[in-house]
Amino acid sequence: TADVCTDVLSQSIAAEFLKGGHLQSHLQKLIGTYQKRRDAMLSAIQEYFPKQIRYNRPLGGFFVWADLPDGCNTVELFEKAVAAKVAYVVGTAFYTGENKGLNTLRLTYCAVDEAKIREGIRRLGDVFQQAIQTAKTKTDSPRS
Repeated sequence: TADVCTDVLSQSIAAEFLKGGHLQSHLQKLIGTYQKRRDAMLSAIQEYFPKQIRYNRPLGGFFVWADLPDGCNTVELFEKAVAAKVAYVVGTAFYTGENKGLNTLRLTYCAVDEAKIREGIRRLGDVFQQAIQTAKTKTDSPRS
């Protein structure tokens, strides 16, 4: 009753896969693949992101969570990221309060290989560096 839409052929294939004992070996392959991708993303973040950005080191899953400095709005920066041909999920999607998480974002490493991850993080690093410089300039400029 939980799944009334999956076709019978797909269900049969999944059942045979499980009956054949293939799940554990497949999971080990996936874990190794995702671990390499996670490590590639973390290495690229350390190299290319401005040092003011905080991020987590996930022990599992598919995502890295990052916090930009106050004054950086990931909703507004999203268009610049897309113009640089890279994307992320804005942090506001994970908050219930209005204007919460404006400086946060989620990155995924599960869908692309290590080289693309590295290049994407390099591009985002450029976008974020410019945003941080702009935010700093605004706060450092004398007020009229």
